[in-house]
Amino acid sequence: MLQNSEILLRLENLHVHYGGVKALDGASVQIDEGEIVALMGPNGAGKSTILKAIFGLAPIHSGKIYWHGSEIKPVSYEIVKEGIAFVPQGRRVFTHLTVYENLEIGGFVEKN
Repeated sequence: MLQNSEILLRLENLHVHYGGVKALDGASVQIDEGEIVALMGPNGAGKSTILKAIFGLAPIHSGKIYWHGSEIKPVSYEIVKEGIAFVPQGRRVFTHLTVYENLEIGGFVEKN
């Protein structure tokens, strides 16, 4: 933890089920402001599932997600307003945009 930093994102005992398959079984993670984090593990370890759960794209069976200390219930089309974006692996880009413009899309936050 960085000195005088706040907890940016915390997952607490997160369980994600796809039908009868337990994709996550009690995952807990804390990311402090300013940290750079990498999720590593073999195929099927739950890396993508954690990211999808944060963004509201995976069915959370139980557990909690906190963003800046407040519990959130992720809904994918609303979570971007909080500054959270999910950019999946792959070669799907907007071909009419530059590389920089494609990257900016993941960082878009609407200001009211």
